[in-house]
Amino acid sequence: MVQRMTQISEELMMKYITNQCSNEELRMVQQWIDESEDNARQIFELERIAMLAESLKTDKHQHDRVWNSINERIADDKLRQSRLKRMRFFRWSAAAVFIGIILGGLFILRQPKVEMIELMASNGTMTITLPDSTKVWLNRYASITYPKTFADDRRIVSISGEVYFEVAHDTSRPFTVDGKWLNVTVLGTKFNFNSSEYKENTVSLLEGKIEVTPGKNKDGVVLSPGQKVLFNPQNGRMSISQVNTALDAVWHNRLIRFHNATIAEIAADLEKLYGVEITIRNSVDNSRTYSGSTVYYSSIDSTLEALSETIPFVFSYHGYGILISDKK
Repeated sequence: MVQRMTQISEELMMKYITNQCSNEELRMVQQWIDESEDNARQIFELERIAMLAESLKTDKHQHDRVWNSINERIADDKLRQSRLKRMRFFRWSAAAVFIGIILGGLFILRQPKVEMIELMASNGTMTITLPDSTKVWLNRYASITYPKTFADDRRIVSISGEVYFEVAHDTSRPFTVDGKWLNVTVLGTKFNFNSSEYKENTVSLLEGKIEVTPGKNKDGVVLSPGQKVLFNPQNGRMSISQVNTALDAVWHNRLIRFHNATIAEIAADLEKLYGVEITIRNSVDNSRTYSGSTVYYSSIDSTLEALSETIPFVFSYHGYGILISDKK
C-alpha cells in the first residue's frame, strides 16, 4: 500500500514549476498531486503565477515582486500548517493565498505595458541618448535594451558587449546597468562596461562613483575614478586594479588624452592600446612632460606621426616592435 503524503515542501514545489526536479522528486510531486484535487489545484495555481512572472521579464522589478510574493505566501502557509492540526483548514487557507496571488498578478498585468527598445551597433560604433539624457556609446556588435520611458524611481538598462556611459545625474532615480555577469549601479558618472558571456568582463570608472555587483544577492564593490574591475566568469573571481581607465574608453570618442606625461608614459599607453612593444633610446629626454590629446587612429603609425608633430621624437620599426629616438 502506498503511503499518503500530507504536504510537500515549498522548495520542491518551486523546483517542480520551474522544471528543476530530479526523476525521484518528480515522482514524489506526481504522487502528491494524484492524492487530491486540492493538491492538483495548488500546483495549477502556482504554475499560472509562474507564467505570470515570466511574462513580466521586461520589467525586472515587477517580475521580482511576483516571485517574492510566491515565496512569501508559501512560507506563510508552511508556518500556519505547523500550528494547525486540521488539513482541511490548511487547504482552504492555501487556496485563498493562491487566489490572492492571482488577483495581484492580474492587477500587475493591467498596468500599462512597458515598451522596450533594443539597439545593436552592427556597423561600427553607435551613439544614442536615453530618455533621461544619458549618453551612450556602443562599440561594434554591442547591444542595449532600455524602456521607452524610465520609471519614476529607477533607471534600468541591460547590455551585451562593450558600452560607454555618461549618466545624467539624478539622485532620486539610481541608474543600473545589467550585464551578463555584473551589475553596475550609479547616480551620475562616466564609465566603460564590457560585458561578455564567456570572456573576461571589465568595468572602468572615469568619473564619479559606481557600485559593481557580481550577480544578485552578492556584495558589491564601490569604485573610485581610475579603478577597474575585472571579473572572470569561468571561476567567478573579481579583482580591482588602479589603471589609466581613460584608455579603455578611447574607442568612443577616438581621442587619446595625456596630462603631464613623459614620453615613456605615453609610449606605455600606446603599447596597451595597440598591443605592440615600444622601445625608447637612452638619448631621448624622458624628464620633460607633455599635456594634450591626439586622435586615436586605427594604425599606430598615424598616431605616432600625429604625436611627433608636437613632441620631438622620431620612430622606426625594430624587429617586432617600434623604436623611439630623439629628433635631431
